[in-house]
Amino acid sequence: MDTSDCWLLNINKMEWKKLTNIPDSVTDRDGHSLSAWNETQTTHWIIEFGGVGSISDTRFIEMISSTGDLIVQSVLDINEYQKRRIQDAVGKWMEEGSVDLTVTRVNMLGAPGAGKTCSQLLLLNEDPPTNDTSTPIACPAVRATRVAVCDKTIWNRVTRDKLLDQLAADLESASQEKKPKEPPLPVVFTLLDNTQPATEIRPDPSPT
Repeated sequence: MDTSDCWLLNINKMEWKKLTNIPDSVTDRDGHSLSAWNETQTTHWIIEFGGVGSISDTRFIEMISSTGDLIVQSVLDINEYQKRRIQDAVGKWMEEGSVDLTVTRVNMLGAPGAGKTCSQLLLLNEDPPTNDTSTPIACPAVRATRVAVCDKTIWNRVTRDKLLDQLAADLESASQEKKPKEPPLPVVFTLLDNTQPATEIRPDPSPT
């Protein structure tokens, strides 16, 4: 057995398995730390960080359960892992994102110079017009309209960026509420280097 191999112990079957497709940035380390968690019943992650040698950066190892066995799917650095999380969130948002919109139609009627454009801007919590293509004043009647319609409710113009921000916020909130609570799988991970004992990862009994 090579001291730079990566082996996995299945404590249910009490069998060792050598993991393949592991780069040297994962195996050629000394004095490092490991942590593991289950994202789903079929997707598992190992995070490796630290070390006393020249390699000490953080690596994320993605493992997929296939027919009862674990296969290394990818090995990512911290920037690649963060990009992957963003892509996953956007993909989930594209599948499940939604927003409730209420359409309120307001008809502005009046003679030229009556303050129609000004009223519209004030209703949207925006400043009155300052150019000469519209009435550049906020007459008393318009100011009174703004006070009357406010009543602790601010109307805002809907823009594409604001709408996307709201969708993203709703998605993040919904994903936290709908996140499945799955019991962790009992697995032991170890990187053998003739000096470090096996690192055992036990299920966390506390609720998630």
